[in-house]
Amino acid sequence: GESNSGLVPPAVAVHLMGMSGAFLVTLQLFLALTSTSNSEQLAVATLVAYDVYKRYKRPDATGKEIVYVMRCTVFGWAIVSGIGALILLELGISLGFVYMAMGNMVGSAVAPIAFAIMWKDCSAHGAVAGALGGLGS
Repeated sequence: GESNSGLVPPAVAVHLMGMSGAFLVTLQLFLALTSTSNSEQLAVATLVAYDVYKRYKRPDATGKEIVYVMRCTVFGWAIVSGIGALILLELGISLGFVYMAMGNMVGSAVAPIAFAIMWKDCSAHGAVAGALGGLGS
């Protein structure tokens, strides 16, 4: 039903406000998704441009080259994200499942990250093992 698909807020908005509520929920969803995808694309582009391209491929890269690499990465990541969304849609995976899965995946990394920041004896292997162990439990 609607609750398993994550559609309770739109259903309530339509019930209470009619088509105006549907428009407002659609607008809010559009703004939230564009903001989130923009942030994700820029984060990935920055990691690729500075941590991969500039560090390993071209350490003397100019600002213009970095911007070009970032733009190409944003385009590529948008394609990958779109394909991923289509796969989830075709598999019939609900929004509720995606929320739960992301919570489990991200939540398992919280303790290892906190230990890596605050505990001087935390090794890289320990942090990775902690994240994988948390994901498996």
